This record gives sequence, structure tokens and C-alpha cells, in this order.
Amino acid sequence: MTTPRRIDAPRSQRGTASATVPSDLELARLAERTEARVWSDCVAAAPDDVAARLGLRVAPVADGIALVAANVNSVLYNRAFGFGLDRPVTEGEIDSAIALYRRDAPFSIQPTPFAQPQSVRAWLDRRGLVARFNWVRWIRDARVPAPAPADLEIAAISAERGAEFLDLARAIFHEPAEIVPWMGHAIGRTGWTHYLAHDGGRAVAIAALFVSGESGWLGWGGTLESHRGRGAQSALVARRIADAREAGCRWLTVETAEDLPERPSPSYRNIGRSGFRVLCLRPSHAWFPRDPQSSG
Repeated sequence: MTTPRRIDAPRSQRGTASATVPSDLELARLAERTEARVWSDCVAAAPDDVAARLGLRVAPVADGIALVAANVNSVLYNRAFGFGLDRPVTEGEIDSAIALYRRDAPFSIQPTPFAQPQSVRAWLDRRGLVARFNWVRWIRDARVPAPAPADLEIAAISAERGAEFLDLARAIFHEPAEIVPWMGHAIGRTGWTHYLAHDGGRAVAIAALFVSGESGWLGWGGTLESHRGRGAQSALVARRIADAREAGCRWLTVETAEDLPERPSPSYRNIGRSGFRVLCLRPSHAWFPRDPQSSG
């Protein structure tokens, strides 16, 4: 078994934060709140029958949220995050968050390194939620343009082209079958822009942007295997940065997996090339049923 990685809280940005340069803690609050709004809106967009079929809900966890998809076997859609940034989270609140999830299905609790108290990670360890991997939280000033490859056409789409977007999503992502239709209910919704990248008239890549006030989130980026390595995602990132800036957005955030020798992450490399910086690593304290490291 691998030993859980322990991540200490990062240093705040060098120098004194000013009105124009927030501290890393302030940026973490903004980024986590933005991601919370993304998933809260996705749940709100789901029709009643879809929400019931997937077991969708969002619940507060101190100053963060718990995303629950009780009938979906995936830690991506069953996780709590964003807590402990405005005030210390309590051990009882962590227990209440854990109680939202089924113990016969995977879920995770994801404190940032900024979460208070620092003992929250030990609480999770004692409950059998083991941190074996990290999510990378990226941040970027939206006012700075990003270079984009010029050989692909990028189009923002309306809900009328949603089926084309979802067909590509099915071909690109290894998601539970019931998740992709849920994604479609956000297309055309206020705050959202969805994109297709075309090569010679053929749609080969997808991505989405969510903007709320001064902050934005990039997600759902993927490319057909036949067209990977040709800059589709770099072009989609650059287009979303430009559109977010046009919408008045100041900060952009995105999450990726770590880029590790045993688990390469093309998304990590694409985002890094596009002018984002790593704000922090967010450990995912995951529960997996029948896992010897998950007990209690």
C-alpha cells in the first residue's frame, strides 16, 4: 500500500497583499466558491426526474459544500470541498458531511491546505478516508491573453447544438453513462458557455466556461483520441480566457490531476502552458468500499 501523502499549507504570496493582488488564501476562497457555484448550478439545472434518478443534491458543509450523486459510483460527483476557509470547520461538521454519503460507494472529502484547523486531515485519516492522490488547484489572471494555435476553428454553441456536444462527450470521457445527459442541462444556461473545436468541419474537441461575477471556471475539456496533440485544448483554453475577460471576469480557476510518472496528466501540462499557476494541491481523502485502507 502506498503511504498517504501529507501536504503542508503553502506560504502566502510573497510581499503584502494589495487591493489588486489578493493573497493565496483569498484566491483559494474565491476559487473554491466558484467551483461550488458550478456544481450547485449543475444540480439546479437538472430536471426533477434526472435529479431523482441520480440522487443529486448539494448540502452545506460549514462554509463549503457537499456534492452528492447517491446513485452514481464516482468520487467526482460525491465529494465535499471548500470548507474551513472562512472559519475553522468542526469535527462534528466533518462527521455530518461523511454521513451524507453511502458507505457502500466511493466518496471523498477534500480540504485545501488552507483549511482550518490543520487537524482536519488527521480526523479524516482516523475515519478511514485516505489521501492517496491530489487535485491541483490552478489560478490565473483573466486579463492576460493566452496564445492559441490557429489551425482549429472554435465555436461557442447554443442549446440547439447540445446533442453534438454530448455525443462528443460520450466518445471522449470515461464517465458513467448516466452522467453525460446531465451535463447537457447546463448548455445555454445563464453563466455558461460551451464550445466545440472543429477540424475541417468536423467537431473534435469540447470545453465549457462558467462565469460568475469576477471569477470563472474552466471544465469539461476533452479531445477525440484521433486529434490529441494538435493543440485543440490550448486553443479552447485561450478562447475561454478571452471570453471570460470580455465578460468582466478577473480570475479564472480550474482543477486537474497531478502530472505523475505513473499517472500522466495532459490537462496539467495544457493548463500550465496557458499561463495558470498552481495555487495549491487539494488532497482527496477518499473512501472506497472493500478497500483495506478504508475502514471504520
